[in-house]
Amino acid sequence: MSEPAMERRMLVGRDHAARQRALFALCLLVLVAAPLVMGGNRPLPLLGLEIAALGMLLLSFGGPWIQAIPRLLLAALVLLCALPFLQLIPVPPEFWSTLPGRAGYALWSEGAPAANTWRAMSIAPVLTEYAAWALLPPVAVFVAALNLTPSRLRAAVWVFLAMVLGQAVLGLMQYGDGPGSWLRFGPAVKDGSAVGTFPNRNLLAGMLVMGLPVLLALLASSVFGLDRLTARGRTGRNWFRRVRDWGRSESGSNRSLLYGAMTLAVLLAIVFTRSRSGIALAMLGLVTSVFVIGRNLGGRFSARIATVMVASGLSLAVAIGLAPVLARFGADPLQDTRWLIFAASWEALKEFFPLGSGFGTYPEVIAARHPSEFGGEFYINHAHNDYLEWWVEGGLIAILLTIFFGLVYLWRWRTVWAERNWKTLHMMQVGAGIGMLLLMLHGVTDFNFRVPSNALYFAFLAGVFFYPIEDASLRAGRRYRIDVRKSLGDAGSVKVADGDLSGRGIAEDAVGLAPTGGRRRNPFSD
Repeated sequence: MSEPAMERRMLVGRDHAARQRALFALCLLVLVAAPLVMGGNRPLPLLGLEIAALGMLLLSFGGPWIQAIPRLLLAALVLLCALPFLQLIPVPPEFWSTLPGRAGYALWSEGAPAANTWRAMSIAPVLTEYAAWALLPPVAVFVAALNLTPSRLRAAVWVFLAMVLGQAVLGLMQYGDGPGSWLRFGPAVKDGSAVGTFPNRNLLAGMLVMGLPVLLALLASSVFGLDRLTARGRTGRNWFRRVRDWGRSESGSNRSLLYGAMTLAVLLAIVFTRSRSGIALAMLGLVTSVFVIGRNLGGRFSARIATVMVASGLSLAVAIGLAPVLARFGADPLQDTRWLIFAASWEALKEFFPLGSGFGTYPEVIAARHPSEFGGEFYINHAHNDYLEWWVEGGLIAILLTIFFGLVYLWRWRTVWAERNWKTLHMMQVGAGIGMLLLMLHGVTDFNFRVPSNALYFAFLAGVFFYPIEDASLRAGRRYRIDVRKSLGDAGSVKVADGDLSGRGIAEDAVGLAPTGGRRRNPFSD
Protein backbone atom coordinates (compact mmCIF):
# COMPACT_ATOMS: atom_id res chain seq x y z
CA MET A 1 0.00 0.00 0.00
CA SER A 2 1.37 3.41 -0.96
CA GLU A 3 2.09 6.03 1.67
CA PRO A 4 -0.67 8.46 0.47
CA ALA A 5 -3.22 5.64 0.64
CA MET A 6 -2.06 4.73 4.14
CA GLU A 7 -2.33 8.37 5.22
CA ARG A 8 -5.85 8.60 3.84
CA ARG A 9 -6.86 5.51 5.78
CA MET A 10 -5.32 6.94 8.94
CA LEU A 11 -7.30 10.18 8.46
CA VAL A 12 -10.50 8.22 7.93
CA GLY A 13 -9.73 6.25 11.07
CA ARG A 14 -9.17 9.40 13.14
CA ASP A 15 -12.42 10.93 11.86
CA HIS A 16 -14.37 7.79 12.68
CA ALA A 17 -12.80 7.57 16.14
CA ALA A 18 -13.82 11.17 16.84
CA ARG A 19 -17.39 10.45 15.69
CA GLN A 20 -17.46 7.34 17.86
CA ARG A 21 -16.43 9.31 20.92
CA ALA A 22 -19.07 11.99 20.25
CA LEU A 23 -21.77 9.36 19.60
CA PHE A 24 -20.83 7.53 22.80
CA ALA A 25 -20.94 10.74 24.83
CA LEU A 26 -24.38 11.69 23.45
CA CYS A 27 -25.71 8.20 24.08
CA LEU A 28 -24.58 8.29 27.71
CA LEU A 29 -26.01 11.79 28.14
CA VAL A 30 -29.41 10.65 26.90
CA LEU A 31 -29.39 7.51 29.06
CA VAL A 32 -28.64 9.57 32.15
CA ALA A 33 -30.94 12.52 31.47
CA ALA A 34 -34.02 10.68 30.16
CA PRO A 35 -35.77 9.81 33.46
CA LEU A 36 -34.70 12.76 35.58
CA VAL A 37 -37.73 15.02 34.93
CA MET A 38 -40.94 12.98 35.20
CA GLY A 39 -39.50 10.29 32.98
CA GLY A 40 -38.99 12.84 30.19
CA ASN A 41 -42.75 13.18 29.94
CA ARG A 42 -42.77 16.98 29.77
CA PRO A 43 -42.29 19.26 26.74
CA LEU A 44 -38.94 20.80 27.70
CA PRO A 45 -37.05 17.61 28.66
CA LEU A 46 -38.54 15.85 25.64
CA LEU A 47 -37.29 18.66 23.41
CA GLY A 48 -33.81 18.18 24.83
CA LEU A 49 -33.96 14.44 24.10
CA GLU A 50 -35.11 15.13 20.54
CA ILE A 51 -32.22 17.54 19.90
CA ALA A 52 -29.74 14.98 21.23
CA ALA A 53 -31.42 12.32 19.06
CA LEU A 54 -30.84 14.41 15.93
CA GLY A 55 -27.16 14.63 16.86
CA MET A 56 -26.92 10.87 17.33
CA LEU A 57 -28.56 10.18 13.98
CA LEU A 58 -26.18 12.57 12.21
CA LEU A 59 -23.15 10.94 13.86
CA SER A 60 -24.48 7.48 12.93
CA PHE A 61 -24.97 8.42 9.27
CA GLY A 62 -22.83 6.21 7.07
CA GLY A 63 -22.09 3.79 9.92
CA PRO A 64 -22.44 0.00 9.79
CA TRP A 65 -25.85 -0.17 11.47
CA ILE A 66 -27.69 -0.54 8.15
CA GLN A 67 -25.74 -3.72 7.45
CA ALA A 68 -26.21 -4.87 11.04
CA ILE A 69 -30.00 -5.24 11.02
CA PRO A 70 -32.20 -7.33 8.70
CA ARG A 71 -33.63 -5.54 5.70
CA LEU A 72 -37.24 -6.24 6.68
CA LEU A 73 -36.64 -4.79 10.14
CA LEU A 74 -35.05 -1.70 8.59
CA ALA A 75 -38.05 -1.28 6.29
CA ALA A 76 -40.42 -1.61 9.27
CA LEU A 77 -38.47 1.05 11.20
CA VAL A 78 -38.68 3.41 8.23
CA LEU A 79 -42.43 2.79 7.96
CA LEU A 80 -42.84 3.36 11.71
CA CYS A 81 -41.14 6.75 11.49
CA ALA A 82 -42.99 7.70 8.31
CA LEU A 83 -46.51 6.80 9.48
CA PRO A 84 -47.17 9.95 11.56
CA PHE A 85 -46.00 12.13 8.69
CA LEU A 86 -48.22 10.23 6.25
CA GLN A 87 -51.16 11.00 8.52
CA LEU A 88 -50.31 14.69 8.19
CA ILE A 89 -50.82 14.69 4.41
CA PRO A 90 -53.73 17.07 3.62
CA VAL A 91 -56.73 15.73 1.72
CA PRO A 92 -59.82 17.47 0.24
CA PRO A 93 -62.62 18.15 2.77
CA GLU A 94 -65.08 15.99 0.83
CA PHE A 95 -62.73 13.02 1.03
CA TRP A 96 -61.78 13.73 4.65
CA SER A 97 -65.39 13.51 5.85
CA THR A 98 -65.73 10.02 4.30
CA LEU A 99 -62.76 8.59 6.22
CA PRO A 100 -63.65 6.15 9.04
CA GLY A 101 -64.61 7.90 12.27
CA ARG A 102 -64.44 11.42 10.80
CA ALA A 103 -68.12 11.97 10.12
CA GLY A 104 -68.87 13.33 13.60
CA TYR A 105 -65.86 15.65 13.47
CA ALA A 106 -66.93 16.89 10.04
CA LEU A 107 -70.41 17.77 11.34
CA TRP A 108 -68.89 19.49 14.35
CA SER A 109 -66.74 21.71 12.12
CA GLU A 110 -69.49 22.71 9.66
CA GLY A 111 -69.75 26.46 9.35
CA ALA A 112 -66.23 27.02 10.63
CA PRO A 113 -63.91 29.10 8.40
CA ALA A 114 -61.59 26.13 7.87
CA ALA A 115 -64.37 23.67 7.06
CA ASN A 116 -63.82 23.94 3.28
CA THR A 117 -60.02 23.77 3.34
CA TRP A 118 -57.86 20.69 2.88
CA ARG A 119 -57.20 18.90 6.15
CA ALA A 120 -54.68 16.39 7.42
CA MET A 121 -56.01 12.85 7.80
CA SER A 122 -55.27 12.99 11.54
CA ILE A 123 -58.12 14.40 13.61
CA ALA A 124 -55.59 16.49 15.61
CA PRO A 125 -52.55 17.28 13.39
CA VAL A 126 -50.66 19.14 16.14
CA LEU A 127 -50.75 16.09 18.41
CA THR A 128 -49.66 13.82 15.55
CA GLU A 129 -46.69 16.04 14.77
CA TYR A 130 -45.74 16.03 18.44
CA ALA A 131 -45.89 12.20 18.45
CA ALA A 132 -43.79 12.03 15.27
CA TRP A 133 -40.94 13.98 16.85
CA ALA A 134 -41.22 11.95 20.06
CA LEU A 135 -40.21 8.86 18.04
CA LEU A 136 -36.75 10.32 17.42
CA PRO A 137 -35.07 9.53 20.79
CA PRO A 138 -35.84 5.78 20.87
CA VAL A 139 -34.97 5.32 17.19
CA ALA A 140 -31.71 7.26 17.61
CA VAL A 141 -30.69 5.27 20.69
CA PHE A 142 -31.37 2.00 18.87
CA VAL A 143 -29.21 3.10 15.94
CA ALA A 144 -26.49 4.44 18.26
CA ALA A 145 -26.29 1.14 20.16
CA LEU A 146 -25.72 -0.72 16.89
CA ASN A 147 -22.92 1.71 15.97
CA LEU A 148 -20.99 1.57 19.25
CA THR A 149 -17.92 -0.60 19.69
CA PRO A 150 -18.34 -3.65 21.96
CA SER A 151 -16.40 -2.04 24.82
CA ARG A 152 -18.43 1.17 24.61
CA LEU A 153 -21.69 -0.76 24.37
CA ARG A 154 -20.81 -2.62 27.57
CA ALA A 155 -20.04 0.72 29.25
CA ALA A 156 -23.41 2.09 28.09
CA VAL A 157 -25.19 -0.93 29.57
CA TRP A 158 -23.46 -0.31 32.90
CA VAL A 159 -24.61 3.32 32.79
CA PHE A 160 -28.16 2.10 32.19
CA LEU A 161 -27.86 -0.23 35.18
CA ALA A 162 -26.50 2.62 37.29
CA MET A 163 -29.63 4.62 36.45
CA VAL A 164 -31.80 1.61 37.33
CA LEU A 165 -30.03 1.30 40.68
CA GLY A 166 -30.34 5.04 41.33
CA GLN A 167 -34.09 4.94 40.71
CA ALA A 168 -34.41 1.85 42.93
CA VAL A 169 -32.55 3.47 45.83
CA LEU A 170 -34.56 6.69 45.45
CA GLY A 171 -37.80 4.69 45.43
CA LEU A 172 -36.83 2.83 48.61
CA MET A 173 -35.97 6.11 50.33
CA GLN A 174 -39.33 7.57 49.27
CA TYR A 175 -41.20 4.57 50.63
CA GLY A 176 -39.30 4.69 53.91
CA ASP A 177 -39.86 8.43 54.31
CA GLY A 178 -43.62 8.21 53.78
CA PRO A 179 -46.15 10.02 51.56
CA GLY A 180 -44.96 13.51 52.52
CA SER A 181 -41.30 12.87 51.73
CA TRP A 182 -39.33 15.78 50.28
CA LEU A 183 -37.73 13.23 47.95
CA ARG A 184 -40.90 13.10 45.86
CA PHE A 185 -40.56 15.36 42.85
CA GLY A 186 -43.82 14.63 41.08
CA PRO A 187 -47.52 14.42 41.99
CA ALA A 188 -48.38 13.57 45.58
CA VAL A 189 -48.75 9.85 46.30
CA LYS A 190 -51.17 9.18 49.14
CA ASP A 191 -50.17 5.57 49.79
CA GLY A 192 -46.41 6.28 49.98
CA SER A 193 -45.50 4.04 47.03
CA ALA A 194 -42.06 4.27 45.48
CA VAL A 195 -42.21 6.35 42.27
CA GLY A 196 -38.62 7.54 41.72
CA THR A 197 -38.62 10.49 39.33
CA PHE A 198 -41.62 9.15 37.38
CA PRO A 199 -45.23 10.37 37.37
CA ASN A 200 -46.51 7.14 38.94
CA ARG A 201 -45.39 3.83 40.41
CA ASN A 202 -46.17 1.69 37.37
CA LEU A 203 -43.71 3.61 35.22
CA LEU A 204 -40.93 3.18 37.78
CA ALA A 205 -41.76 -0.53 37.94
CA GLY A 206 -41.51 -0.67 34.15
CA MET A 207 -37.96 0.70 34.22
CA LEU A 208 -36.89 -1.60 37.04
CA VAL A 209 -38.23 -4.81 35.47
CA MET A 210 -36.20 -4.02 32.33
CA GLY A 211 -32.99 -3.82 34.33
CA LEU A 212 -33.60 -6.83 36.61
CA PRO A 213 -32.84 -9.60 34.04
CA VAL A 214 -29.68 -7.78 32.87
CA LEU A 215 -28.42 -7.73 36.46
CA LEU A 216 -29.24 -11.42 36.89
CA ALA A 217 -27.39 -12.25 33.66
CA LEU A 218 -24.32 -10.30 34.76
CA LEU A 219 -24.44 -11.94 38.18
CA ALA A 220 -24.40 -15.37 36.52
CA SER A 221 -21.62 -14.27 34.18
CA SER A 222 -19.44 -13.01 37.03
CA VAL A 223 -19.84 -16.22 39.02
CA PHE A 224 -19.63 -18.86 36.31
CA GLY A 225 -17.78 -17.21 33.46
CA LEU A 226 -14.26 -17.36 34.83
CA ASP A 227 -12.74 -20.13 32.77
CA ARG A 228 -13.73 -18.93 29.25
CA LEU A 229 -14.94 -22.40 28.31
CA THR A 230 -18.23 -22.88 26.54
CA ALA A 231 -20.67 -24.46 28.93
CA ARG A 232 -22.21 -26.96 26.49
CA GLY A 233 -22.16 -30.40 28.07
CA ARG A 234 -19.59 -29.49 30.73
CA THR A 235 -21.13 -27.23 33.32
CA GLY A 236 -23.06 -30.00 35.01
CA ARG A 237 -19.72 -31.48 36.11
CA ASN A 238 -17.76 -28.25 36.57
CA TRP A 239 -20.03 -25.90 38.50
CA PHE A 240 -18.26 -26.70 41.79
CA ARG A 241 -14.91 -25.81 40.26
CA ARG A 242 -16.39 -22.57 38.93
CA VAL A 243 -17.66 -21.58 42.38
CA ARG A 244 -14.29 -22.50 43.89
CA ASP A 245 -12.42 -20.37 41.33
CA TRP A 246 -14.86 -17.53 41.91
CA GLY A 247 -14.12 -17.60 45.65
CA ARG A 248 -10.40 -17.44 44.98
CA SER A 249 -10.78 -14.52 42.56
CA GLU A 250 -11.01 -11.32 44.55
CA SER A 251 -12.15 -9.21 41.58
CA GLY A 252 -14.67 -11.83 40.49
CA SER A 253 -16.18 -12.18 43.96
CA ASN A 254 -16.34 -8.40 44.36
CA ARG A 255 -18.25 -8.06 41.09
CA SER A 256 -20.61 -10.83 42.08
CA LEU A 257 -21.34 -9.24 45.45
CA LEU A 258 -21.95 -5.91 43.73
CA TYR A 259 -24.34 -7.42 41.19
CA GLY A 260 -26.08 -9.38 43.95
CA ALA A 261 -26.61 -6.27 46.06
CA MET A 262 -27.89 -4.34 43.05
CA THR A 263 -30.32 -7.16 42.20
CA LEU A 264 -31.72 -7.22 45.74
CA ALA A 265 -32.14 -3.44 45.76
CA VAL A 266 -34.03 -3.53 42.46
CA LEU A 267 -36.24 -6.41 43.64
CA LEU A 268 -37.10 -4.54 46.82
CA ALA A 269 -37.85 -1.35 44.93
CA ILE A 270 -40.21 -3.21 42.58
CA VAL A 271 -42.05 -4.64 45.58
CA PHE A 272 -42.45 -1.23 47.19
CA THR A 273 -43.73 0.44 44.05
CA ARG A 274 -46.86 -1.55 44.99
CA SER A 275 -47.45 -2.06 41.28
CA ARG A 276 -49.26 -5.38 40.89
CA SER A 277 -48.14 -5.75 37.28
CA GLY A 278 -44.57 -4.81 38.20
CA ILE A 279 -44.35 -7.36 41.03
CA ALA A 280 -45.86 -10.13 38.91
CA LEU A 281 -43.47 -9.38 36.05
CA ALA A 282 -40.49 -9.32 38.43
CA MET A 283 -41.37 -12.86 39.52
CA LEU A 284 -41.81 -13.88 35.89
CA GLY A 285 -38.45 -12.30 35.10
CA LEU A 286 -36.77 -14.38 37.81
CA VAL A 287 -38.32 -17.60 36.52
CA THR A 288 -37.51 -16.79 32.89
CA SER A 289 -33.95 -15.84 33.75
CA VAL A 290 -33.47 -19.13 35.61
CA PHE A 291 -34.73 -21.01 32.56
CA VAL A 292 -32.68 -19.11 29.97
CA ILE A 293 -29.47 -18.52 31.92
CA GLY A 294 -29.66 -21.81 33.81
CA ARG A 295 -29.35 -23.95 30.66
CA ASN A 296 -25.59 -23.24 30.77
CA LEU A 297 -25.38 -24.06 34.44
CA GLY A 298 -27.93 -26.69 35.23
CA GLY A 299 -31.52 -26.17 36.25
CA ARG A 300 -31.30 -27.30 39.87
CA PHE A 301 -28.35 -25.15 40.84
CA SER A 302 -29.65 -22.04 39.06
CA ALA A 303 -33.03 -22.57 40.70
CA ARG A 304 -31.31 -22.57 44.07
CA ILE A 305 -29.67 -19.24 43.28
CA ALA A 306 -33.04 -17.73 42.30
CA THR A 307 -34.60 -19.14 45.48
CA VAL A 308 -31.89 -17.51 47.60
CA MET A 309 -32.42 -14.16 45.81
CA VAL A 310 -36.21 -14.27 46.24
CA ALA A 311 -35.99 -15.39 49.88
CA SER A 312 -33.50 -12.64 50.70
CA GLY A 313 -35.65 -10.01 49.00
CA LEU A 314 -38.85 -11.16 50.71
CA SER A 315 -37.13 -11.25 54.11
CA LEU A 316 -35.99 -7.67 53.72
CA ALA A 317 -39.43 -6.69 52.43
CA VAL A 318 -41.15 -8.21 55.45
CA ALA A 319 -38.70 -6.45 57.75
CA ILE A 320 -39.50 -3.10 56.13
CA GLY A 321 -43.24 -3.65 55.94
CA LEU A 322 -44.98 -5.80 53.31
CA ALA A 323 -48.58 -5.59 54.53
CA PRO A 324 -49.61 -2.51 52.48
CA VAL A 325 -48.19 -4.15 49.35
CA LEU A 326 -50.11 -7.39 49.86
CA ALA A 327 -53.30 -5.41 50.49
CA ARG A 328 -53.32 -4.24 46.88
CA PHE A 329 -53.50 -7.85 45.66
CA GLY A 330 -56.64 -8.36 47.71
CA ALA A 331 -58.63 -5.92 45.56
CA ASP A 332 -61.05 -7.30 42.98
CA PRO A 333 -59.36 -6.87 39.55
CA LEU A 334 -62.77 -6.71 37.85
CA GLN A 335 -63.42 -3.45 39.69
CA ASP A 336 -60.34 -1.87 38.12
CA THR A 337 -61.32 1.18 36.06
CA ARG A 338 -58.97 0.02 33.31
CA TRP A 339 -61.72 -2.29 32.04
CA LEU A 340 -64.00 0.67 31.39
CA ILE A 341 -61.22 2.40 29.44
CA PHE A 342 -60.51 -0.80 27.51
CA ALA A 343 -64.15 -1.08 26.45
CA ALA A 344 -64.31 2.54 25.27
CA SER A 345 -60.99 2.17 23.45
CA TRP A 346 -62.14 -0.98 21.68
CA GLU A 347 -65.21 0.83 20.38
CA ALA A 348 -62.97 3.66 19.14
CA LEU A 349 -60.70 1.14 17.40
CA LYS A 350 -63.63 -0.32 15.48
CA GLU A 351 -64.92 3.13 14.58
CA PHE A 352 -61.60 4.43 13.16
CA PHE A 353 -60.47 1.13 11.60
CA PRO A 354 -58.57 0.63 9.29
CA LEU A 355 -56.86 4.06 9.03
CA GLY A 356 -56.78 5.06 12.69
CA SER A 357 -57.39 8.45 14.22
CA GLY A 358 -53.81 9.73 13.98
CA PHE A 359 -50.83 9.15 16.25
CA GLY A 360 -50.98 11.08 19.50
CA THR A 361 -54.72 11.73 19.21
CA TYR A 362 -55.94 9.18 21.75
CA PRO A 363 -56.87 11.84 24.39
CA GLU A 364 -59.11 13.54 21.79
CA VAL A 365 -60.67 10.22 20.80
CA ILE A 366 -61.40 9.00 24.33
CA ALA A 367 -62.75 12.42 25.37
CA ALA A 368 -65.69 11.88 23.01
CA ARG A 369 -66.27 8.43 24.52
CA HIS A 370 -65.67 9.26 28.18
CA PRO A 371 -67.15 6.47 30.34
CA SER A 372 -70.03 7.86 32.37
CA GLU A 373 -68.87 5.93 35.45
CA PHE A 374 -65.84 8.22 35.78
CA GLY A 375 -67.70 11.50 36.03
CA GLY A 376 -66.61 14.76 34.43
CA GLU A 377 -63.81 15.52 36.91
CA PHE A 378 -61.57 12.69 35.62
CA TYR A 379 -59.31 13.15 32.61
CA ILE A 380 -58.25 10.10 30.59
CA ASN A 381 -55.08 10.52 28.54
CA HIS A 382 -53.99 6.89 28.05
CA ALA A 383 -55.68 3.54 27.52
CA HIS A 384 -53.44 1.74 30.06
CA ASN A 385 -52.79 -0.67 27.20
CA ASP A 386 -50.05 0.48 24.85
CA TYR A 387 -51.12 -1.83 22.04
CA LEU A 388 -54.79 -0.93 22.11
CA GLU A 389 -53.96 2.78 22.24
CA TRP A 390 -51.52 2.47 19.32
CA TRP A 391 -54.01 0.51 17.25
CA VAL A 392 -56.69 3.16 17.79
CA GLU A 393 -54.28 5.78 16.48
CA GLY A 394 -52.56 3.77 13.72
CA GLY A 395 -55.23 1.37 12.55
CA LEU A 396 -54.42 -1.73 10.50
CA ILE A 397 -50.81 -0.74 9.75
CA ALA A 398 -50.09 -0.37 13.47
CA ILE A 399 -51.52 -3.84 14.13
CA LEU A 400 -49.39 -5.37 11.35
CA LEU A 401 -46.26 -3.59 12.62
CA THR A 402 -46.91 -4.91 16.14
CA ILE A 403 -47.13 -8.47 14.85
CA PHE A 404 -44.05 -8.03 12.65
CA PHE A 405 -41.87 -6.60 15.43
CA GLY A 406 -42.95 -9.46 17.69
CA LEU A 407 -41.93 -12.03 15.06
CA VAL A 408 -38.57 -10.33 14.49
CA TYR A 409 -37.95 -10.36 18.24
CA LEU A 410 -38.65 -14.10 18.42
CA TRP A 411 -36.49 -14.76 15.35
CA ARG A 412 -33.54 -12.95 16.91
CA TRP A 413 -33.74 -15.30 19.90
CA ARG A 414 -32.70 -18.14 17.59
CA THR A 415 -29.24 -16.59 17.21
CA VAL A 416 -28.87 -15.46 20.82
CA TRP A 417 -30.07 -18.83 22.10
CA ALA A 418 -27.61 -20.74 19.90
CA GLU A 419 -24.63 -18.92 21.46
CA ARG A 420 -23.77 -20.52 24.80
CA ASN A 421 -21.03 -18.77 26.73
CA TRP A 422 -20.57 -16.57 29.80
CA LYS A 423 -18.93 -13.58 28.07
CA THR A 424 -20.18 -10.28 29.39
CA LEU A 425 -21.65 -8.82 26.20
CA HIS A 426 -23.47 -12.03 25.31
CA MET A 427 -24.98 -12.24 28.79
CA MET A 428 -26.00 -8.60 28.47
CA GLN A 429 -27.83 -9.58 25.27
CA VAL A 430 -29.64 -12.40 27.05
CA GLY A 431 -30.70 -10.10 29.88
CA ALA A 432 -31.73 -7.38 27.42
CA GLY A 433 -33.95 -9.83 25.52
CA ILE A 434 -35.73 -10.89 28.72
CA GLY A 435 -36.05 -7.25 29.85
CA MET A 436 -37.69 -6.38 26.52
CA LEU A 437 -40.15 -9.24 26.96
CA LEU A 438 -41.15 -8.03 30.43
CA LEU A 439 -41.82 -4.48 29.27
CA MET A 440 -43.80 -5.76 26.27
CA LEU A 441 -45.98 -7.71 28.69
CA HIS A 442 -46.25 -4.67 30.96
CA GLY A 443 -47.63 -2.75 27.98
CA VAL A 444 -50.84 -4.80 28.24
CA THR A 445 -51.84 -3.04 31.48
CA ASP A 446 -49.94 0.27 31.43
CA PHE A 447 -48.49 2.91 29.11
CA ASN A 448 -44.72 2.56 29.53
CA PHE A 449 -44.10 3.03 25.80
CA ARG A 450 -45.79 6.43 26.01
CA VAL A 451 -43.21 7.70 28.50
CA PRO A 452 -40.05 8.91 26.70
CA SER A 453 -37.51 7.45 29.12
CA ASN A 454 -38.98 3.94 29.22
CA ALA A 455 -39.47 3.90 25.44
CA LEU A 456 -35.86 5.04 25.07
CA TYR A 457 -34.53 2.40 27.46
CA PHE A 458 -36.53 -0.28 25.66
CA ALA A 459 -34.99 0.82 22.35
CA PHE A 460 -31.53 0.76 23.93
CA LEU A 461 -32.07 -2.82 25.13
CA ALA A 462 -33.29 -3.66 21.63
CA GLY A 463 -30.02 -2.28 20.24
CA VAL A 464 -28.08 -4.48 22.69
CA PHE A 465 -30.24 -7.49 21.83
CA PHE A 466 -29.79 -7.07 18.06
CA TYR A 467 -26.10 -6.17 18.30
CA PRO A 468 -24.37 -8.55 15.83
CA ILE A 469 -21.63 -10.01 18.04
CA GLU A 470 -21.49 -13.13 15.91
CA ASP A 471 -20.54 -11.15 12.77
CA ALA A 472 -18.33 -8.41 14.19
CA SER A 473 -15.03 -10.27 14.17
CA LEU A 474 -15.66 -11.67 10.68
CA ARG A 475 -16.30 -8.22 9.25
CA ALA A 476 -13.18 -6.92 10.99
CA GLY A 477 -11.11 -9.76 9.57
CA ARG A 478 -12.23 -9.04 6.01
CA ARG A 479 -11.38 -5.37 6.28
CA TYR A 480 -7.99 -5.89 7.93
CA ARG A 481 -6.39 -8.45 5.69
CA ILE A 482 -3.35 -6.38 4.85
CA ASP A 483 -0.38 -7.95 3.15
CA VAL A 484 2.44 -6.98 5.49
CA ARG A 485 5.14 -7.67 2.94
CA LYS A 486 3.55 -5.45 0.32
CA SER A 487 2.94 -2.55 2.69
CA LEU A 488 6.13 -2.65 4.77
CA GLY A 489 8.50 -4.88 2.88
CA ASP A 490 8.98 -7.29 5.78
CA ALA A 491 7.07 -8.96 8.60
CA GLY A 492 6.10 -6.54 11.26
CA SER A 493 3.19 -4.56 12.58
CA VAL A 494 1.26 -1.50 11.59
CA LYS A 495 -0.04 0.76 14.33
CA VAL A 496 -2.77 3.30 13.79
CA ALA A 497 -2.64 5.85 16.58
CA ASP A 498 -6.15 6.80 17.71
CA GLY A 499 -7.62 5.22 14.61
CA ASP A 500 -10.62 3.02 14.00
CA LEU A 501 -10.76 1.99 10.38
CA SER A 502 -13.16 -0.89 10.74
CA GLY A 503 -16.41 1.06 10.76
CA ARG A 504 -17.43 -0.86 13.91
CA GLY A 505 -14.56 0.35 15.99
CA ILE A 506 -13.39 -3.08 17.07
CA ALA A 507 -9.72 -2.06 16.84
CA GLU A 508 -9.87 1.10 18.88
CA ASP A 509 -6.39 0.51 20.13
CA ALA A 510 -3.52 -0.20 17.76
CA VAL A 511 -4.12 -2.54 14.85
CA GLY A 512 -1.54 -5.27 15.47
CA LEU A 513 -0.82 -7.40 12.43
CA ALA A 514 0.66 -10.82 13.07
CA PRO A 515 3.14 -12.33 10.64
CA THR A 516 0.69 -15.16 9.94
CA GLY A 517 -1.24 -13.86 6.96
CA GLY A 518 -1.79 -10.38 8.32
CA ARG A 519 -4.76 -11.31 10.49
CA ARG A 520 -5.23 -9.30 13.63
CA ARG A 521 -6.17 -10.90 16.94
CA ASN A 522 -9.84 -11.73 17.29
CA PRO A 523 -11.05 -9.63 20.27
CA PHE A 524 -13.90 -12.08 20.96
CA SER A 525 -11.68 -15.14 21.33
CA ASP A 526 -10.56 -14.32 24.86
